[in-house]
Amino acid sequence: EIDIFLLLSGMEGLGQAIIEALLMKKPIIATNVGGIPELIRNNESGLLVKNGDDKKITENITKLLNEPIFAKEIAETGFNIIKQIIIIVVIIFYWAKFFIWIKIIYLFFVFFIICFVRHCNSKHSIFIIIIVCSQFDII
Repeated sequence: EIDIFLLLSGMEGLGQAIIEALLMKKPIIATNVGGIPELIRNNESGLLVKNGDDKKITENITKLLNEPIFAKEIAETGFNIIKQIIIIVVIIFYWAKFFIWIKIIYLFFVFFIICFVRHCNSKHSIFIIIIVCSQFDII
């Protein structure tokens, strides 16, 4: 088990390890690079330091060890932030799946219209097919 999570990289995209540390409710000290500041709000959900600032890193480690209530507060805040992000992602994912099903239903509807129009032998059937298909990004 860890007491403090450190991610002190010079370049970082988002930092999956930070997400895992947030989910484990660990206080975090990380460098202020890449996508890290998107997840870590300094003094709220973790502590951010400039890359290579060894003095500030040491001060922050000491602060978290000497102030366990503060360490617990920022860990809890970080957990709540990542929990909200995950909930939003899950909602978006399920809405996207819902709209995919709606599009599938519309595709069946379009197929039915195409078959109906062709069956009627209308001279405008090709134009109706093109208009309907373009509305649903089929062509």
